[in-house]
Amino acid sequence: MSIIYVPKGRAREYSPLAANLFEGCSHGCKYCYAPGIRHLSPETYSKESKPRAEILSKIKDDCETFQDSREQVLLSFIGDPYCPEDAENGLTRSILSLFLENRIPTAILTKGGHRALRDMDIIKSFGRSIKVGATLTFSDSAKSLEWEPGAALPGDRIDTLLTLKEAGVNIAEA
Repeated sequence: MSIIYVPKGRAREYSPLAANLFEGCSHGCKYCYAPGIRHLSPETYSKESKPRAEILSKIKDDCETFQDSREQVLLSFIGDPYCPEDAENGLTRSILSLFLENRIPTAILTKGGHRALRDMDIIKSFGRSIKVGATLTFSDSAKSLEWEPGAALPGDRIDTLLTLKEAGVNIAEA
C-alpha cells in the first residue's frame, strides 16, 4: 500500500501528490475535517498522533516509484509532519532524507512552528526543490489557543517562516 497518493477534489490544487505520515493529530483544531474522513470523533482523532503502520518501509517503496519525479509531494493534508510526537521518533526527518536522496520535490505544511527548525539542515539541502508553509488561521494567540489548542501560536509560526526564508528556503504562498 502506497503512502504517497494523488489528492482528490480541490486538494489537488495545492499539490499533485501528498503523503500523510501520522494517524491522528494532537493539535485538536476545532475546525478540522480529518476526523470525519477517518470516521473518528474529534476527541479520538486528536487524542494522539502516531506514525502510520510500517511507514518507513512503505515510503522506501514509494521512493522507487517517484524517484526523480517532477511532481511535488506535500507533507501533510491530514495531521502535521511536525506534531509533538515527531520529536520522539524523528519520522519527518527520516522521510525528508529519503525524499532528498531520491530527488523528490517536497512541500511541508505545518502548524508546528519552531519544531520544523530542527530539520533546517536537511530542508536547506533540498535547495529550490522544497517549500515550507504554515496554516495561519488566527493572528490572535487567545483565539488560536481556543481553536487550535495543540498547535504552535501564530507568532511562533510566523517567526519560523521568517527564519526559514532568511536561510534561503522557499516559503509557500497561499
